[in-house]
Amino acid sequence: MEVCCAAQTLEAFARGESVWRDLNRRARRAQIERMIELTDELYPTFRWSLYDGQSHFSVPVTLFGPRRAVVYVGQLYFVFNITDHIRVLTAHFDRLVKEAVTQPTDMPAFLLKLLREVR
Repeated sequence: MEVCCAAQTLEAFARGESVWRDLNRRARRAQIERMIELTDELYPTFRWSLYDGQSHFSVPVTLFGPRRAVVYVGQLYFVFNITDHIRVLTAHFDRLVKEAVTQPTDMPAFLLKLLREVR
């Protein structure tokens, strides 16, 4: 399984900003500690990369191999079964991974740094 999200999303989580403003410090610390455990334990089966959300944008996309892709656009999902559409979404995801600022092997260290910054 491969995941790629904006680094700024995790940074906002650690700081308790945006949608996480009401989630207390203790809960955010516990979640980051668990993320550290899982990224270390599950690598390389689970690979998590971070892209720069200031230079790239993506809505949540889930790819189910070459046969299905799903795009989440807030309160609804678009499901794609047409090969050409799936190829475009796969290329988008691949570009995010290729240009990631944090690679899967660096995720535990990135998360540890965030853990120290939890306020």
